[in-house]
Amino acid sequence: MTAFKYYFCYFLFLLGLITYFFIFAFGLPIIIAYLLSINTTSALLVIIDKSIAKTKSYRIPENLMYLMSLLGSALIILVTCYLFKHKYKKDRFIIINFVILLLQIVLFNFIKYSYQ
Repeated sequence: MTAFKYYFCYFLFLLGLITYFFIFAFGLPIIIAYLLSINTTSALLVIIDKSIAKTKSYRIPENLMYLMSLLGSALIILVTCYLFKHKYKKDRFIIINFVILLLQIVLFNFIKYSYQ
């Protein structure tokens, strides 16, 4: 199994754990619990990757961070990267996440206005 698959499994486990916590501890609706958990998990993984980067050991793949952005956490990844000064100088990473964020805003507005 490749390292990406291991990190993806850890990511899914952490996401499920946090979602479970938000749903049952606070009684939140599923969509709100999902968004809170995906954003919390994404922020944690960016912070973990930053701490791993200091030791120069194996890192969390950027593909996993792109996947997290696609799943709904593009904004929190961009904010966390700038707050912790992690990957904010990598133009490709920032541009891809920004494009994903713009697509999510357009999709949200499309869904919002099509069901009114």
